[in-house]
This record gives sequence, structure tokens and C-alpha cells, in this order.
Amino acid sequence: MNELKPNSSLSIVIPVYNSEKILAKIVKEILDICRSRHYNFEVILVDDSSQDGSWQKAKELAKCFEEVKAHRLARNYGQSLANLWGFKQSKNDYIITMDDDGQNPPSEIPKLFEKAEEGHDLVIGKPISKQHGLLRNLGSRLVTNIAKSIYKTKEPLILSNYRCIHKSVIEKICNERNANPYLPALILKYSTQRTNINVSHKKRRSGQSNYSLLKLASLVANLLFGHSVLPLRIAIAVGFTFSLLTALVGVALVAHYLINQSNVPGWTSVMVFMAGFCSIVVLILSTIGEYIIRILQEVTGSRAIYTREEVLK
Repeated sequence: MNELKPNSSLSIVIPVYNSEKILAKIVKEILDICRSRHYNFEVILVDDSSQDGSWQKAKELAKCFEEVKAHRLARNYGQSLANLWGFKQSKNDYIITMDDDGQNPPSEIPKLFEKAEEGHDLVIGKPISKQHGLLRNLGSRLVTNIAKSIYKTKEPLILSNYRCIHKSVIEKICNERNANPYLPALILKYSTQRTNINVSHKKRRSGQSNYSLLKLASLVANLLFGHSVLPLRIAIAVGFTFSLLTALVGVALVAHYLINQSNVPGWTSVMVFMAGFCSIVVLILSTIGEYIIRILQEVTGSRAIYTREEVLK
């Protein structure tokens, strides 16, 4: 591979959570790779309030190596917001995101970086062979398909956390006002020149995955309610359907009364009134739902992220 242009700069953002045993090895591998290719780079470690000694390890690395910066979030915000904090600290031309579990080998960084230099604003590492469990693979596929459907992505992309993103996309993501950002969806939303590149994927070097059915359900809910109006559209469709059905029920009850003459005085009028009332209520709620859609499209709440401690140069 050719070395990059001297003016190209790179930030490598790593959300850190309970990876005390392997963090130093991963960072040193990154330093060796990037230094050997004379990259203008930095490594941004964002500790998401780890419960082990990860923060102490991150501080030591930041003090020992000029290229490393360490930030500790005030509480556990989750991977997306940890990445977002790292985005906001970087001013470089490209950002690579990678996991802290050793499954994204640093040796693949040049592939992502140099492919992006060809003119892509998003290069996603496509694992040649995933070393995840069945649940994780199925969940990833489900979330990927939902995200691609929401943003009408035509490319046959495979999404992963190992990716290289141009600063023009990063700036738009940082300006996004969303209370629960889901980065893979936002990256698809703002990128235009997207591609995959094959990368190796290793087994976890330490610890266990935090992925679970609950985590999957949370991701799907966040994606649907935070980045799509599909749930409201479905609710409106159901509302209008029931409105039509209750109106038909009212007509049927009136016809039944006129034909068969109900023996219970007032029964037909009460039922028609209830059907009509329910129809109106559902119709009003559906209309309100449509206005909520418009509001969500204009304004969403922002979530502030705070740090507890930082080690910067």
C-alpha cells in the first residue's frame, strides 16, 4: 500500500469499557502501524465509566505516548455517545472507529484509511469471517436492514463498527440534535460515497460480549423511534382503519334496527353513538400523531455528554 499524502490526518476513536487487560496491547499495535507509515494521527480513548482499571490504563498510555489522548465520561453513556464524544474532540480529516475488544485488528487501519483517500466519505470494514455468536450476527443483520431501509441505502453495504469516516460527515453528525443518537444510522444519513472493504475479524482477546436480546431490543427501539417516523405512520394507519371499521359497524347497526326492529329500546342508538365516538377519538389521535411527526422532523431533544477527567497534550 502507498503512504498517504502528508497533509492527510487521522483520528482513531476507541470507546473503552472494561478492557484493562488488552487496551495497552491494542494501542501499541495502532502506534506501531501508524508510525511505520508516517501518518499524521492521534488516538482518542473514551472511557465509558469502566468498572475495572481501564481508566488508569488509558491515563498511563496518554502520559506515555504523545499521540494518545484519554477522556473519561461522567457516567456510562453507551457506545454511540462515547464515539460521539470522540468525534467532537477530533479536528482531523478522517476518523476511524474501532472496538476495544481486539476483534478489529489495527493492522487493517491502512486499508480503511487509504480506501477513503480514493474519494469515499465512508469506508466500512466488512469482516471476512465474523467471530461473533449467532445472536449477535442475527441482531446485527436485523439492525442493519432497518437502518438501510430508513435511509433508503441502495448499496449492498455490510455495517460494522470498524469504519473510516470523512470529517464532512462527522461535522454533520456532531450538529445533529438527537436525544438518543444511533451512529450507524446517522453515518448512513449523511454519507454519500459509501463502500465496503474486506477486513479480518478476530476472536475477543478478553472478556465477554455485552450483547443480549435486551440490548438488541433497545437498539431496534432507538433506531425506529429516534431516527424514523415509521411507528407513528403505522399507528396512524391503524387509527384510520379502526375509524373506518367503527363507522361501518354503526351503519350495520342502523340497518339491523331498520330491518329487524330491536327489542331493546335505545340499544341501537347507544351502540351507534359509541361506535361514532370511538371513531372520532381515534381519528383525532391519528391527526395529533401526524403533527407529532412534523415536530419530530423539525426538532428533537439534545443530550449533553460530560467528562469526569481528561488527559490531553
